[in-house]
Amino acid sequence: MARNERVCKRYSYCLAKLVVWDEVNYYAAKFDKTGFTGGINYYQNFGLNWELTAPWTGAQVKVPVKFVVGDQDLVYKSLGAKDFIHKGGFKKFVPLLEEVVVLEEVAHCIQLEKPDEISKHIHDFIKKFHLPYVLVSMLAIAYWCFSYAFLASEFE
Repeated sequence: MARNERVCKRYSYCLAKLVVWDEVNYYAAKFDKTGFTGGINYYQNFGLNWELTAPWTGAQVKVPVKFVVGDQDLVYKSLGAKDFIHKGGFKKFVPLLEEVVVLEEVAHCIQLEKPDEISKHIHDFIKKFHLPYVLVSMLAIAYWCFSYAFLASEFE
């Protein structure tokens, strides 16, 4: 059995289904020229990132938020994240949380796995505010904030 088949069998999703080789080749060519140092520095710099963001520990996201996550996302499935999201912990950090959507059979790269569905969620959320394009960043902020808030709550 090929490694890819073993991985696909072990996990409920398969990365091979997400791979678009034109995209892989594009990024490989770019990283061939520039290297991947910038991309990896975030992870090498975890300690300093925590120090620099310490003043915002406990800060709230005070804009309307719709949070979309895949039920197979490893972060969502680990360390009590589901309880944090669904039992009020997340709402403490994101008081204007309007909706949590859990997509079935979707992992971490929701925009790659369900692009049409994600686009519809973003579009439907933004059009409520009559401010096109401005609020798209809220989804990214909410994801970052969830990750940070959840991790911070685990270490308090």
